[in-house]
Order: sequence, then C-alpha cells, then structure tokens
Amino acid sequence: MEAQDGARRRWQPGFASGGRARAVAQGAPRAGLWEVRSRLAANRLSRVLVARQMGHLRLLHAFIRTADETPDEDLDLATQRQQETDVTAKKASRHIGSSFDDFLRKQGLYEQVSSLAWKRVLAFQITEAMRQAHITKTEMAQRMKTSRTQVEGQLDPDNANVLLETIQKAAAVVGKRIVIDL
Repeated sequence: MEAQDGARRRWQPGFASGGRARAVAQGAPRAGLWEVRSRLAANRLSRVLVARQMGHLRLLHAFIRTADETPDEDLDLATQRQQETDVTAKKASRHIGSSFDDFLRKQGLYEQVSSLAWKRVLAFQITEAMRQAHITKTEMAQRMKTSRTQVEGQLDPDNANVLLETIQKAAAVVGKRIVIDL
C-alpha cells in the first residue's frame, strides 16, 4: 500500500467482509500505523490500528465509532503502544540469530540430543534401505546372525543404546557403509 496523497492516505479496498485499510499518516510520530475498518450494523465502524514490526503485524488498538474521522486520542494510544512494542521488540531481538544448538549447549543437553538425533537418522536410513532392497526384519536378523527382537531394538528411533558396531553391521547387510568424519 503505497503513499498516495498528502498527510492522509486513501482507503485501499479488497479486505474480507468489505473491510478497508489505509495508512494513518506518512510523517512521524504516526508513520507505519495502519487503520483497518469494517462496517457494522447501525452505521458503526469497527476499527483496528496495526503496525508492522519485525515482519509481523501488531494489533495496537481496536474500537468502534460512528464518526468517520479517527479521534486523536485513539491514534495517540496506538502510537504510544507502537513505541512500547518497538522497544520491547528491540530488547527481544538480542536473541535473534542464536541457534538451537547454542540453546542446547547452555542447557547441557547438546551431546545427548545430538547422539539421539544421529541414531534416529541412521535407523531411518537403514529402514529405508531395507524397504528398497525388500529385506524384512526377520531376514535382516538372519543376515546379522541375531534375533528379530534385536533388529527391532536397533531400528527403534527412541532406543539410544545401540553400539556403533551394530549399526555398521546393519548398514553392511543392506549394502551401505557408515562414514564418520571429524
């Protein structure tokens, strides 16, 4: 919705339920404030004042009026809330960019979660290779010289107690090999 005329902007049609939107003002302090209107019964207008912040629309103020002009006190309240949420968003943005790995490290869970994730990926890949090669769990157990119960335990994504040697053996049966690189 581009700037169109003077201090006020024209209404932009096309919202659901016959609603319209317009930018409240081009200049400070109300820059970035948008008003969305929707007609109600008894010649009343519901109005919502929103602003875009950090890629999100923030609802700042909602009210119902019969007058066509938006009262200054409602615009002032929305502007005040916009400024408050700007400050809050900037304070919160210090966490943007940190990774989930960093969070897990701070919690002391990185190694445990990483190990389980690798195990799940390997179990999935071996299961897929078995499916593609048309190898059943019983046949897999026979080739690995173990029981079907052991194979099910090794392929269980929630079982973290599987030895690397066992995973290598299962991979070899389906014609794959495990590669570990540091």
